[in-house]
Amino acid sequence: MSEVVNKTIKFIRRYNLERHLPQVNGFLRALSHNGKQGITEHQISTVLPEIEKEVLSTLIDFFVQLKLLRISGVHIVIDDIDKISSFIDHLSFVFDHNLIQEPEIEKKLLWTPPSGVTIADNNRFDRIDTYIHSLIQKTRRSLIFFAPFYTESGTALLCNSLYPLLKNQDSVKISVISTSLEANDYRNYKAFIRLRKDLGDYYNRVTLYVSEGEYLPLHAKFVISDNKKGLLSSANFTLSGLEKQVEIGLELSEQQSQDLSWLVHELIASGLIKSTKVSCL
Repeated sequence: MSEVVNKTIKFIRRYNLERHLPQVNGFLRALSHNGKQGITEHQISTVLPEIEKEVLSTLIDFFVQLKLLRISGVHIVIDDIDKISSFIDHLSFVFDHNLIQEPEIEKKLLWTPPSGVTIADNNRFDRIDTYIHSLIQKTRRSLIFFAPFYTESGTALLCNSLYPLLKNQDSVKISVISTSLEANDYRNYKAFIRLRKDLGDYYNRVTLYVSEGEYLPLHAKFVISDNKKGLLSSANFTLSGLEKQVEIGLELSEQQSQDLSWLVHELIASGLIKSTKVSCL
């Protein structure tokens, strides 16, 4: 039976039937209750209206090939109730344990190439700054920027995408986490003044957070979008990190993005990261 289930998984993936699995399971149970009386394809289409007719016919043909069903005139019949019941149990197990999900595609490495440097086979890497801008543009709820250092030129680059995002997406909120504003010769402070200036009225949807100095020294750098996509890299949000010096990053999986979002919220809740404000000079 496990071979049958594996074939079914491939079939469901091929026709994108994952979201219809509960209905397919219900359809099989309805057939098993009818037993040898059978049911017509029209009756099945009323039970499963979300599935296109052609896909439904293919689904029935597939189960006939697996010898779980047979066609008798206009009726679809189950001869072996025990077999179909066992199959339903296996399919339920697959569904309940999320075994139907596609294996996650390996994430591509990202980098910042130094200005003027060209290397062979550059298609091995995507650019960090390009990925960040794409991430910003696709955000619909929240963004988290986490790094020890920011600069005016770095935040200016980010604002090229942040401003239109906040203008067009009313519900987006942004959290920016850094070390103290005085760090790096007050460059963080100057960067956030620039952020406030470039975003204008939309800056009210940005919250700044700083770590508590020696209690929580920051070194990690990442950005998370909507708690489900993100980038972990060696690059600070500076012009050098985004455009000038060699930096390496990796796109995060949904689970990794969720875990990092959780970590940020825990650090804020514990008081190790605290909100702050900047005022213009």
